[in-house]
Amino acid sequence: MAAYAVIYAAAFVLPFEIGFRLQVEPDGLYMKVFLHGWLVFFFFSIAPVVRLTRRRLHDAGYSGWWMLLAVMPVVGWAAVSILLCLPSAPLGKYDRFVEEGRKKLRTSAIDGDSAAFF
Repeated sequence: MAAYAVIYAAAFVLPFEIGFRLQVEPDGLYMKVFLHGWLVFFFFSIAPVVRLTRRRLHDAGYSGWWMLLAVMPVVGWAAVSILLCLPSAPLGKYDRFVEEGRKKLRTSAIDGDSAAFF
């Protein structure tokens, strides 16, 4: 999640710096296209980032609700970053269906049922 924050910051700051160096008008076409393009990029990429963060938290053995710590500036960001860097937990309460699915696949493969793989 921290890497995405750096990417968002770079994608937002660099065009402003280019516009400043080129002395572009704030109401000009360059700034309007850039800001609208950035908003589209942000809204399309925020959903996958949230889903990946939730999946990683579950992999580490934490609830996805811990993501809400990121609402608090600096301290929350650091806390979520630390949680995302923790090692994966063995099968925990968030992986309860994984082992059942594996057992079904193993038994169906042994029985010769190819429909279980589709």
